[in-house]
Amino acid sequence: MKRTIVRALIALLALVVIIYGGILLWTKVINKPEDKLSANDLSAIIADTVAPIGDTTPVVDSDVSGTWVATSDSTLGYRVKEILGGVDTEGVGRTNDVTGSITIDGTTLTAAEFTVNMASITSDSGRRDSQYNGRIMDTATFPTATF
Repeated sequence: MKRTIVRALIALLALVVIIYGGILLWTKVINKPEDKLSANDLSAIIADTVAPIGDTTPVVDSDVSGTWVATSDSTLGYRVKEILGGVDTEGVGRTNDVTGSITIDGTTLTAAEFTVNMASITSDSGRRDSQYNGRIMDTATFPTATF
């Protein structure tokens, strides 16, 4: 009887280790959140935008004055901390359904307005998207956000 209890406890412990290890493997290795957007992402878009037609060498002018309009390459999203099975991770959702523009004069941002289709923001998880579109953001009632 004592031997049966010890075996049951060892089996239970092994099951807990396997489940927790699986959660760690899933959240930290297999299903890692998308990388954070950085200044390098913006620099790449600006460099691509101002490169002369037919020239493969990007030219980045230090004066970016003017009105910059959101394109299909524009990205907006969210990043939230989550705890899944006791493991810290991040949920990330993004969309390219962004309209609007910014106006820059020299080194000063003088105007900005963007509108985002909130229901178009998706993550790597249908369950997360369902919570986001329903309980969290109520995209049926509030389909767009303007910044």
